[in-house]
Formats: sequence, C-alpha cells, structure tokens
Amino acid sequence: MNSVLPNVIKAHAPLRLAPLGPMNFAALDFRLMKIYPAYHIIQQGLRTGVIGPDTTIVETSSGTMALGLAIVCKHIGLKLQIFGDAAIDDGLKRTLEQLGAKVHIVVASVADSNVQTLRKKALMEFMARTPSVWARQYDNPDNRLAYSLAAEEAILQFGQIDILVGPPGSGGSSCALSF
Repeated sequence: MNSVLPNVIKAHAPLRLAPLGPMNFAALDFRLMKIYPAYHIIQQGLRTGVIGPDTTIVETSSGTMALGLAIVCKHIGLKLQIFGDAAIDDGLKRTLEQLGAKVHIVVASVADSNVQTLRKKALMEFMARTPSVWARQYDNPDNRLAYSLAAEEAILQFGQIDILVGPPGSGGSSCALSF
C-alpha cells in the first residue's frame, strides 16, 4: 500500500484504522497525533525560510505537542525550548530532554494560578533575549492543516469517506480530517 506520510510520522504515529462494523472504522493508537502539526509547522517554516538550520524553536505545551516537536526537531536537528507546567511529569520531561529539548516548568501560585498565561509569559521573556521561532500551536493555521496528511492516508486506505466523527479537544485534529 502506498503512503503519503513522511518517514518521521510513519515511524512514530502511523495512521492505523480498525473496522468497527460495515463501513465504520476507528483510528487506533493515535496518542502521538501532535506529531502531524509539529512536522507540518516545522516543514512550512523551513520551506518559507522562517526557520533555518540554526533556529531555536519554542512552544508552550502541557506535553503532547512538546513530544511531537521534540521528535521532529531531533529528526531535523533543530534546538527546542518547551515551556510547560506540572502536566509534564518527570518521565515525559526526561524523554523530552533525551530528545534534545530544554524544558522549562512553570509553577503557578495561589495569587497567579493561570498556568497558560504563566507559560506564555516565560516563553515571551525567553524570546525577548534569544532569537527563536514560536511554533504557536494554538493559533497557527498549519496546526489544523497538518491533519490533511491523515485524511489523505485514510482516503488511500478506504476511498471516499462520507462521515467523520472527531474527538473532542482543540479541534485541530478533527477539522482538517474533513479534508
């Protein structure tokens, strides 16, 4: 079977579908689905020249996007700085660091408990003193466009798809699967 997936995605997040019934299928083992936008965002940046071989990539993440970016940045040879919170446990932090990422854990206080805002503030302070490119997973259109690869893969496997039921979340993964 032919595949449209780049090798880095095929190795870490292959699109595997299982039949649920006649003409009903479910995506299996999609826990590393954020590798799709990580790969696409980085590739678009390389294509447009926004990202070069010496660019430091930065992102605020509670884990899944951080892991996708760490794998892609390691594969391509880019530096990565992640600004996360307690959702990044010791095991994930170790994995990210082994992949070459520098992980900054932001701790919320009672007075300022909005960890998203604190992560963004730490990221912005880093960017003010270090030339870098922010992947911007929450508002980068390449996030949602990245899943067109998964849609193409599903079409290669099954042909026309009439109905798609998507998971809850930021919407990035399900909106582009409607490709």
